Amino acid sequence: MLRVVGPQIPARNLLVIALVEALRARGLRTATAELLADGRATATLPSGGRVTPAPGSAPLDSAAALASFVASLDPRADLVIAEDHEQPGVPAIELTTAAASTGEAPAPDDLLASVDAQRLERDFTARGAEAVADLAALVEARLLRGEPPSRGGLLARLRGRLRRG
Repeated sequence: MLRVVGPQIPARNLLVIALVEALRARGLRTATAELLADGRATATLPSGGRVTPAPGSAPLDSAAALASFVASLDPRADLVIAEDHEQPGVPAIELTTAAASTGEAPAPDDLLASVDAQRLERDFTARGAEAVADLAALVEARLLRGEPPSRGGLLARLRGRLRRG
């Protein structure tokens, strides 16, 4: 599972959509989940179907519960990208803006990458989902293939590209 955290602005939805498309281009089936205030989640499956459990259902506020829920609907999903999920210990991509963030930043050990919202919007307008191709490669390598982080490697290059204006 991967969390996308940061301000609730259109760029966050854009990041999730672009990342799903970039991962799809790499042959990966990605589901998304948005946590609701009552602990339920709306899941969008790789097929495009959307599912929200009935009120009173078991809460999906832990990574294990959310992953299990999605796996019960589509066992072939390779990854779940969750928005509004605050569980420490789950890898995260942080969307940043020039304005001060109102939310908590992910723990350094959880942070996979930081993405500047304005840069993402500009790059997506020019290149579509290709704007996050390096980020998709990083997600695949670290979360799906279990590759360890390398100092000064892809993550450092990715951060530099996404933060430069």
